[in-house]
Amino acid sequence: MSADLAAMSLPALESLSLPYVATIYFDCFRRFRGMLQLNQMDVAKVDRRMLYMLPMLQLF
Repeated sequence: MSADLAAMSLPALESLSLPYVATIYFDCFRRFRGMLQLNQMDVAKVDRRMLYMLPMLQLF
């Protein structure tokens, strides 16, 4: 879909209906939000691993 938008000229983009443009923006926002959630899950996994390693490091 993004390739279609890139191929359009500026007047063609201006003639797009508002619901169509809103759908594109919401779709991009949904994907961005999903990427942020995946990043948060990765950070949480790292934190859990560090909690397991912390008692081992305190022995030294």
